Amino acid sequence: MTQQERARKRLREEAAEEAKRARRKRDEDERRVETAVAGTAEAVRKPDARHRDKAAPLAFVVWTSCGYRPDGWHSYDGPPPKEFDSSFATKKEANDRVRYRFYAKNTWGLGVREMMEQEVEEKERGGLLTLSTTPPDSECWTVAAVPAEAFQFLSDVDEDDGGGSDDIRYDDDDGPSDDDDDGGGGVGGRRRYDFLL
Repeated sequence: MTQQERARKRLREEAAEEAKRARRKRDEDERRVETAVAGTAEAVRKPDARHRDKAAPLAFVVWTSCGYRPDGWHSYDGPPPKEFDSSFATKKEANDRVRYRFYAKNTWGLGVREMMEQEVEEKERGGLLTLSTTPPDSECWTVAAVPAEAFQFLSDVDEDDGGGSDDIRYDDDDGPSDDDDDGGGGVGGRRRYDFLL
């Protein structure tokens, strides 16, 4: 066997080993998500009236949104409304609801395994989870948890969900950005909560 053949064989073996590692990681991730969703407490899966009260939310609000991003093809009138889903007293409960709502009760009616096949963006800020996915030629589905006091300041909050401010936008929507000098550290002197997205 020549040196070149040995090098090719070694590269094939390394590629096969890397593929095995990737499969193992994907399988572990799938089991972790399925276990988390299946083990979700009943109070998180089916929140009672206290958790569904938009007028008096608990410490952390879970919200959902589904709409097209500015892709140059679909109509785009700004980010989709953020709809109040529920609220919880603890970050753990709020994050559990985010996972459950995103994977098990998504806007398309897909099963947990089907959702796990999507490319999911997972962010955690301040201990609160945001999950989103945008399958090809489809809307962006997002579920996130934020402090209750921040929810009303998110851009395009559905008016039925407690109001909000249409003048606060994502930075990529040509609205105010962190570089804007409004003298108040936010829009109209209010604190900006875009960082929670």
